[in-house]
Amino acid sequence: MIIGDDKKICTFLNPKYVFIPVKSKNIKEILVKDNSYVYKFDKIIEGDKDIYSSISGRVLGIKNMYYKNGVYPSLVIENDFTESVRKRVSAVKNIKNYNTEEAYDLLLKFGIDLNKIKTNNILVVNTIDLEQNIDINKYVIEDKIEKLYITISKIISMLKFKQAYVLVKSNEEDLLKKCTREARYYHNIRVKTIRKSYPVYSDKIIKKELDENNVTIVSMDLINKIYHILKRRTPIVEVYFSILGDSVSVKKTYYVKKYSLLSELFLKHADFTTKNVEVFINGLYTGEEVHSLNYVIDDDVRCVIINKKGTFSEKENSCEYCEKNCPLNLNVKYSDSLNSLTCPIYIKSTLEIEP
Repeated sequence: MIIGDDKKICTFLNPKYVFIPVKSKNIKEILVKDNSYVYKFDKIIEGDKDIYSSISGRVLGIKNMYYKNGVYPSLVIENDFTESVRKRVSAVKNIKNYNTEEAYDLLLKFGIDLNKIKTNNILVVNTIDLEQNIDINKYVIEDKIEKLYITISKIISMLKFKQAYVLVKSNEEDLLKKCTREARYYHNIRVKTIRKSYPVYSDKIIKKELDENNVTIVSMDLINKIYHILKRRTPIVEVYFSILGDSVSVKKTYYVKKYSLLSELFLKHADFTTKNVEVFINGLYTGEEVHSLNYVIDDDVRCVIINKKGTFSEKENSCEYCEKNCPLNLNVKYSDSLNSLTCPIYIKSTLEIEP
């Protein structure tokens, strides 16, 4: 299994540059000019979703950069490493003290619209990442479990859910114990487990495993972002990111500056252990193979997996049915253990192959 070497979250909070995407169809106004100075938390772009600077420094100009969904012009900001802000904002003592309107407005200001979370009977907080080999959500929980449960309780109250399930893999024994222990303090939060192993944990699979239809599923990462905004009253300028794979010297999860460059993180903290590698952004199944590490880390770029070339492709299924017919167009040939997994085609069908 491709996981980090240990449970400790490392930090990469001093990139030399950050790259702010300028996506024209979503932009109303660019609020900075070349050679202007920006402070950390300054609004840089006003649009459908406002964008804030993750560092303080000087705007150098515009350069085309790689993102998950393509190449976009990007404002280049050179870090002055001072973390200067225009005005210090004190953290609130207790997020429970927000009334619903205040919380809605503050979250919307920094890009989270609670109106888009459909209210059903049950809120399912998913600690499981989309792919089986990625564990970012698990690291987030272990870093701040008590604060996350407080946030879940607040969301239940604001959105009027009857109760919440915290969803955990049954084989994650330590995490399961921590989540269960914390849930004892809340009458409306329970821990649920998924027993089977799937290559991809889609919402459909989760609903089937829970045998529940009237549920709303959100990620633990979203809960963490809601907590940060309500507690700190500032935009999200740091994100979690993992370096994984069998051909890297260090496999860890990092807390990094949003809009920093993946190649800079990698050069400072890791190295290749083999020359011929395959590089995937965001996973082997649902991600994409890329040929460069010059990607900007943002909310859509969650991890990089670097494997020895041919590690999994040599173990392709002799039957090509999955590859040709997978409804999600998954890279199913990259599973080295399909004999112990439910067939990926099951994700949107009723076909199931038991181990």
